[in-house]
Amino acid sequence: MQLGNRSIEISIESMNLKDITLEIGKQHYHYEINKWLALSSESFKAYKDMESNEERKGFLSRILRGNILAMAKGLKWFVKEQIEVKLYKLEGPILTDYKETKLFSFEGTFSCNINLPSSIGLGKGAAKGFGTITAMRYDED
Repeated sequence: MQLGNRSIEISIESMNLKDITLEIGKQHYHYEINKWLALSSESFKAYKDMESNEERKGFLSRILRGNILAMAKGLKWFVKEQIEVKLYKLEGPILTDYKETKLFSFEGTFSCNINLPSSIGLGKGAAKGFGTITAMRYDED
């Protein structure tokens, strides 16, 4: 790899590949999400003006649904069915460093009707480790 005038040798020590089938079902799967950068400057203003925590949770649930749709589109999976997302526990906004600036992030748990692979990232900064999800090991009927 060339970094400016320097050449850096990069090697991969190990790799674990898995086939994942993404599909929408009736069952809901539960996840934790960490350092989720959900809000743009415009949506933060809307979030801040909301009067109740339930209204804020609904707003963030819609943003998370949009993040899942954006991930699907990036994987060339064009979803025709309804994606259902529900936020449960939510902590934040938490001031977080991102590219030499401070942004607000959230942490919490959610469910959706897609079996998502653990360790994927959703939302802004997903490629840099933000919005990383972890599958929880129980399912809702």
